[in-house]
Amino acid sequence: VLKNYATYYGGAGERWHLLTGAQKELFKLAVATFKVTAALEDPNDPTNIAHSTRFFLIDRDLVIRGRYASEEQEQMRGLRADAKILAEKGN
Repeated sequence: VLKNYATYYGGAGERWHLLTGAQKELFKLAVATFKVTAALEDPNDPTNIAHSTRFFLIDRDLVIRGRYASEEQEQMRGLRADAKILAEKGN
């Protein structure tokens, strides 16, 4: 399912790393580690999830290098620039 999602949105291959697992653990990771929203909008519908629209740039040592609002074009340009710098450094 995740592979199809990535293919549809142009993130297949090595461009995206998608995470799956137990919903409770994923929500815990989002809230505790990334400090973002992750919760069920409707307890009767496990597919209706409220979640953050932020992107995170994480280096190979799993250090968060940046947080970017996906709805802000300037921040997304910053993400691309920062990711390029990080890749050039081999991180």
